This record gives sequence, structure tokens and C-alpha cells, in this order.
Amino acid sequence: MRQTFLFFFLIFATYASAQQYINNPSFERDTLAPPIHKFNWRKYVDWQKGIAGQERILTEGWFQPTGGTPDYLNSNKSHLQGLACKQARTGKGRMGIITGIGQRSSLMAALRQGEAYAEYIETELRYTLEAGRMYCVRYYVSLDKRSNYATNGFGAVFTENRLQAEHKFPLYGQYTPQVIAHDDHFITSDEGWVLVCDTFVAKGNERFMTIGNFSAEAPKHVHQVKSSEHGSLHVVALNKYAYYWLDDVSITLVDQYDVLCAPVRENIARNNIVLIIDVSKSMVQDSLIASVRDAVLPYARALGPNDRLSVLAYSDAVQILATDVMGGETQRLDSALQTIRAGGGSNAAGALHTAYELVQQHLLPNGNNRIVLFTDGKIYLPKGTQREVAQMAKEKNIRLDVFFFGDEIPKQIEKVVELGDGESSAITKINVEEVLMKTGPKAVFDTPYSGRRWGKILAWQLFTKLFIPALLVGAIYFITQ
Repeated sequence: MRQTFLFFFLIFATYASAQQYINNPSFERDTLAPPIHKFNWRKYVDWQKGIAGQERILTEGWFQPTGGTPDYLNSNKSHLQGLACKQARTGKGRMGIITGIGQRSSLMAALRQGEAYAEYIETELRYTLEAGRMYCVRYYVSLDKRSNYATNGFGAVFTENRLQAEHKFPLYGQYTPQVIAHDDHFITSDEGWVLVCDTFVAKGNERFMTIGNFSAEAPKHVHQVKSSEHGSLHVVALNKYAYYWLDDVSITLVDQYDVLCAPVRENIARNNIVLIIDVSKSMVQDSLIASVRDAVLPYARALGPNDRLSVLAYSDAVQILATDVMGGETQRLDSALQTIRAGGGSNAAGALHTAYELVQQHLLPNGNNRIVLFTDGKIYLPKGTQREVAQMAKEKNIRLDVFFFGDEIPKQIEKVVELGDGESSAITKINVEEVLMKTGPKAVFDTPYSGRRWGKILAWQLFTKLFIPALLVGAIYFITQ
């Protein structure tokens, strides 16, 4: 069963750190309501009578703080402009957030110069935050697979009073988020559900939390962020949106002994991975080490809750950089990657022996147990290590992949990979992140959509791409005459 039952247990816990601060953290309280299509709070209000402030209610415990209208889809019968949505793998209800407008066409700009748009959701906490105490905030974000644009700057603002703005502009500059996604990361749909997690010290008396986009930077086309193809989701004609889903929001009181930013959901771990980075002298040249390091953080974000990642580096000696990093826990991983000491020879055998010891500590009988090695040189293994590689692949299903910086994979590396029942690939520093992402199983990523309703899609396309542009052109012509 889902984490919901754990939430009920936590309510009865006596320790303050176990208190559940969020009402309806997974947006699942209203799955019995009529299927909600796009933004439709009127249908919700008709179903759920007598709620104070009902003109702003999105679902139980969550409301609309600004003039923007986030979408709440409560079942697999809900649909968005003719595109039926299956249940997210993290729950039945999920919240859609449009994080802002990107580039506008000249036609739209002529009518509404410089206007921007963003959506937010807000909740009243069940407990007031205490001054000087540290809190950890977590939530999961996923870009819609049909969104052509991606954005950064997902954050959460905590205030003493409720936000009640009527405008639809982004809140950047008006409020400084206490929690923000790290590394200026543009979240794409290839990554599935990405954990945003951070800690902050409360000033005291904060009772409301608002989640949304607090970046001054306009959304970028996904081709500027990644090379993969995406379909388009045009929410309003001529406007370019980044459309995101939000789920599983939590706030916990933490102290110096707690493991920060570890996912709290009790999902089954699917990944148990050890990354090995060759940091010998030759890898320093042409920034190869830096390219691998830059790919590791997005990879960690794409892993699911309870997945584990360890990272080793080797030259003459083996350096353990980080062990048992949970999916999405990038702060500790980022600090560890900065400690890489490059130079020297290439002790691949020692690195592999250490990697197999680490991966066996949390072996998943039916999961993705994998060692991934990055190098630009040959790998010489003694017969004992070769036997270990083959035995681990055959008896414990631990695969060994090797990514080689170069034009052609050496025969000797191909032999090692064959023993480890893995894959090898010749790569460049440009596509490191792309090939690394493929080592995770497809189950990490979001559930696919159900079948399209072609009649509604055609009607929507005709309306947005023919009727509205023709109407705007006619209006401009009439004004200028």
C-alpha cells in the first residue's frame, strides 16, 4: 500500500520530528470526485459543499494563491485538451503547474507587451513552524511529456500570512524561496519524477507554503536543454509553456543527526548502482573527468526513492567518494564529487573489486544491480578479477558496463564487458549524461499516457492554430483601420 497509511501512523507519533505538516500531501483525498478536466474548481465546489474560501480550492488542503490556474487531475478518466492521463505511478491525484511563458510570437506581443504568466499552489500547514528549528522539505516534479519547454527555479516559499494575489505574473523578486531546486537544473521529461529537496531554518510563525517557479529566467525549449524530441502541449494558443506535474509533498523537522533529503516514500528500490570514474592523468586532459562529474547529479535525480548510488574514483589508488546515496539526494553527492584527486596510473582491478563489495551490501534480487565504469584507457585485469566479474554476473546478476572515451572500443574492454554480461559504448564528453541515463530501467520514469482522443485533439488544434490567430489578426486589422 502507499505511504498514506504511514502518514496516519505519524500523526500519533509523540516526537515533533514525526509530525505530518501537510494536509493531503499526495493530492489523493478527492479521487471520488467527478473526473476533473484541466482547471475546473467549479466542478469540485459543486461536489464538495460548504468549504470556506471555495473560490480558490483546487483539492482538499490546497488552493490557488494567485490569478494563475493550476490543474488538478484526480483520476485516470481526467484529460487535458483531449489527452487522457493515466494515474501517475506515485498516486491517483497530481497537480499540474505551468511555470511560465517563454518566447511569444510578434502577434501576441503586439497585444500584450512584456506580460508573463506562472501558476502556484499553496497550503496551510497543520503546525506553525518554530523559530530557529531546521525543517526539510521534499516534493517530486515531472515535466509533461508533451511540453516543448522546460524551466528551472522550482522552489517553496514559507510565509506567516496567506498569499492572495490577483495577478498572474511570476512571483520572482516578490518572495525569496527558502527551498529551491539546486544546480540551476532544467528538469526534462526524460528524467521522470525528480526529487526537489532542501532544508532551511524557520524564522518562526510560518504557517503557509507556496510551491512554484521562482526563477527570473524564461523557460527554454527542450532542444536547448537536451537533444531528445518532445511533442507539444499548447495550453493557450501562441504561448510557449513549461508544464509540470507535482506530487508527494512533505515537511519534516530535522536535527543534526538526521539524514537530510532522503526520500520518505516506501517504494521498492529498483536500482543499486556503483559508478567508477577513471581519474588517471590522461582523463584530466580535455575535461573528461568534468564531463562525467556533470552527468552524475542529473543521474542521481532521475533515480527513484530508496534507490542507491555509490561513486568511486581510481588512478594508482581507489578513492571511495560516496556510498549509499539515495535517489535524489544530490547535496552530499555534489560535495563528494568536488573531492576528486586526479593524476597517476590506472588501478582498474582494485576499483572493480571495491565496487563489487559495495554493490553486494544492498543486493536487489530482482533489481538493477550494476557497475558502470568510465575510462579512456585499456583495462588490464588479472585472471582472478576476471573470474570475479564473470561469477558476479552469473550468480548474483551484477552487470558491468564500460563507457570508453574514444572512437573505437578496445577489444580488451569488450572482453571484460562480455564477462560482466554488460554493455560497452564509445562516447564523447558531449553525450556522457545521455548514455548514463540509459543504465537505469524504464520503471524509473513516469507512467505512459493512455490513448489519445483524436476528435478532441483535432478540434483543439483547429481552434488554437486557426480560429484564434485569425481572430487576433482581424482585431489588429480593425484597430489599425
